[in-house]
Amino acid sequence: AEYMGSIEFIVRKLKIEIMVSQFIKLEPPKLEPALGTQSNSFVSYVVDKSRFDLPTQYQPIKSLGHGAYGVVCKAYNTAANEYVAIKKMTNPFSVLSTAKNFCREIKLLRFFNHMNIVGLKDILNPVSKPLIQDLYIVNEYMDSDLHKIIQQ
Repeated sequence: AEYMGSIEFIVRKLKIEIMVSQFIKLEPPKLEPALGTQSNSFVSYVVDKSRFDLPTQYQPIKSLGHGAYGVVCKAYNTAANEYVAIKKMTNPFSVLSTAKNFCREIKLLRFFNHMNIVGLKDILNPVSKPLIQDLYIVNEYMDSDLHKIIQQ
């Protein structure tokens, strides 16, 4: 609750930057909302000892890894008939610096459109709106990552 003013500032700043980028014709790619995210049809899964509350169109397959900010799993999107990577960020707004990092990551991923950079597919609406405890980012799925390529 103490960071609520800061969070509102970050969100306001992000909205202003998006409006400015659209004004000067540097529009980021438009993200279509995932089918099912607007309804209350969520299913809970346990992936790598972490609970994922996902819309029914996503079916987790396996854990891809975990780190300081959360867990990433491979999932199948039945609506788009494709594999995706879903990153779950736990308590994204509990620490101001973490919230800034998440906003920065989302902002940058919206602008990237390159075959060697994972693209942002969607940001899932939270299950509980008043208090956002988990944030889910849906990215394109890639078979490998930079760490694995460097190891080879």
